[in-house]
Parts: sequence; structure tokens; C-alpha cells
Amino acid sequence: MRDHFIPADDLRQIDWQINLDKQFEPLGADGHLIDEFVKFRDSHWLSLKKQRGEQVWNGLVYFIPENYFLPDGGLPSQVEVGTIDFRTLSMKLTPQGLKLLRQTGSPRHMSVNCLIFDSQKRLCLGKRKDGMIDNIGGIFSLDELPVQARQLSLLDQVGHMASIEAKEEANLEVPAEQWQLLGASRYDAKLRLEFYLVVQVADDTALQPDMQEIVELIWWQAGDQPPNSCNPSNWWQQLSRIYQQASQILA
Repeated sequence: MRDHFIPADDLRQIDWQINLDKQFEPLGADGHLIDEFVKFRDSHWLSLKKQRGEQVWNGLVYFIPENYFLPDGGLPSQVEVGTIDFRTLSMKLTPQGLKLLRQTGSPRHMSVNCLIFDSQKRLCLGKRKDGMIDNIGGIFSLDELPVQARQLSLLDQVGHMASIEAKEEANLEVPAEQWQLLGASRYDAKLRLEFYLVVQVADDTALQPDMQEIVELIWWQAGDQPPNSCNPSNWWQQLSRIYQQASQILA
């Protein structure tokens, strides 16, 4: 499996049709729900609730079906965007769940990465509770979008989602229109489509971790050693490529 980067100009050539009535369902060839899938999803969800608490979120996330992707990594001229609930999406946390999702259409969920740079082209990263170093951002949660933003085109909604994630995780307030869309990567291993957005902030901008998802903010720049706790192992190589592309569009 390969990862493919889609530049912003190519993304803008796609007609993204959002269909909120299209919710992912694990259907077999006969059009009925697949029993094995449903049983695993329900048991996995119960385990996750016990692990994280009964109040674990089960909202809707944007996704696109795998069959929209072309063999060379490209996308067609039109894509229908549907929704998938987090209960089903969370199956990707386990090898068996990921396998079952691949057998039922391979839904690719969407997420947003906020590339926050200062004037020295240092990139802001977040250290999570488990010690993993990650981008600022998160899954494309429809529930978090303001009602008025849901009426916009998908790529305009992406900017609003970046504003929400940056505020939540780094206490950074940036209007949606100030985020520059860099592009998106399709990560085959985790059935994910990640949008990358760039913004440059003043060096004296006061950023703070939310202490819930992010416990520490780290500034990284080209030439620095990669953090020791990157997971998965190829995350750093992926981010380094994205960093080079992002830094080229900064002033």
C-alpha cells in the first residue's frame, strides 16, 4: 500500500458532493448487514466504553468510499462524501476491526492537520497523554462544525475545522479564511484522508496545550532531531515531507 499526496489545486478541481443521508453501513453482497461485523463492532464499542468511560463520544465523521480512489492514487472529478459514526470508525484501532472495514467497502474517514508555523519556520507539534508526538488537529467531526459552516463547500468547511482544532488543542484563534490549504494525503494503512492547512503566527503568540488531549507543545524546525516517541514509525518521514512543502508557501 502506498500513501499519496494530493495538492490543493487538484483538490479544488474535484466536485465534493456532501450527502448527509449517506451513512456507512457494513452491507454484504445480499444487501444485508454482515453479522460478523456487527458483533465485533458492538463488542469493541463496549470494551472502548469501559476503557474510556461511559461518556465516550459517538458523533459523525465525514468519509468517502474506497472505490472513489483510482489505481494511480488520483481522484475522479466528483466525489460523494458521507458520514460514519465514531463507534464504527473506532474499529480501526484493532487489526481485526480494520480487516472487517476493508472487507466492507474500506471507508476512508477525513481528518484535519493544523500546520502552525512561527516566523522562523518552526512547526508547532503536540505531545499527547500517551507520550506520542503528533500534529495539532483531529478527525473531521461534523458535530463540532457550526450549523452555518455545514452549508459551505467541503474545502471551506476544512478551514473551519482547522480553526476549531487549533483553538481546542493549542488555544490559537485563527479565522477559517486565514488557513491556507496545502493539500491532502491518503494514508492507505489506516484508511484515512488527511487535509493539511498552514498558518503563520507571530513569535509572541501565546499558545497553550489543552491538557486533555495535548499536554505539551513542542516547536520543531528543519535540522532538529525527530522526537523520540513518534508512532507509527513512518510518521516522522511523512511529516518531514509535508513540512518541506508547507514551508515553501510561507512568507
